[in-house]
Amino acid sequence: MIRALITLLFFPLTAAYAIPTGTADLGPSRIVFPGDAARSAVTIGLTGTQLNGDTISFDVLFGGGHFVRAFSQTGGLIVDFRLPLDGNAPFPSDNPFINMGSGYFLDQNGNQVGNPTPLMGNFESFVPPFNADDVAIFGSLALNTPRPLDLYGFHFDLEISLPGGVIDETGPFSRFEAITITGTGFDAAHTVFGIGPNIPSDRQVPESGSTLVLFGVALCALIVGKKLPSERDVDFDITLFAITPLRANSAR
Repeated sequence: MIRALITLLFFPLTAAYAIPTGTADLGPSRIVFPGDAARSAVTIGLTGTQLNGDTISFDVLFGGGHFVRAFSQTGGLIVDFRLPLDGNAPFPSDNPFINMGSGYFLDQNGNQVGNPTPLMGNFESFVPPFNADDVAIFGSLALNTPRPLDLYGFHFDLEISLPGGVIDETGPFSRFEAITITGTGFDAAHTVFGIGPNIPSDRQVPESGSTLVLFGVALCALIVGKKLPSERDVDFDITLFAITPLRANSAR
């Protein structure tokens, strides 16, 4: 009786603090080579959430028994997440690539991996009347995180302010909602990562220079959607930008 009463008292508190979670299917086990990426459609359950500057926390987990493996020589990993809006908020006249909070990868038990890194991003518009149709959000793996290691998801602590901006995962722009994992490195060989489980435990490549070259140059990407994707696929243009190691390793 007492146990049942305790459960009834504490269950509402647990439910109130549950983090919205979406599951991504990154496809079959494989080595992801340069020019390729791991991407999946995903729905979080945030429809109706206003972009008023409050922190919006959510997780994207890698489902189907799969995970991302950063090898010893994987230079870095970039997370690109597209969050659809209802398309009714006016497009910001000044739409810079701005800090939108922080995030970090998750281990098999849902625990934080490495230090939080900045979430960077901007708004996008695709069709008349060219309001803010979605927001492109980019995270990364902390530079000093030991490797090889396996990653099972990504946690977002999103902080965006857009007057009138409302998330809509069921509307016309829901087709944009997807997560993409891309490798980055100072040469092509160091951009390689894996989708487990049926892959080597590690993958070595000959060293051609210090990985500090990568860390001082770039760890994130600005992706601008130039055209409407089809129902089955999403095409992106990628432009790298620089973030210093100190900025990339900053905590929330």
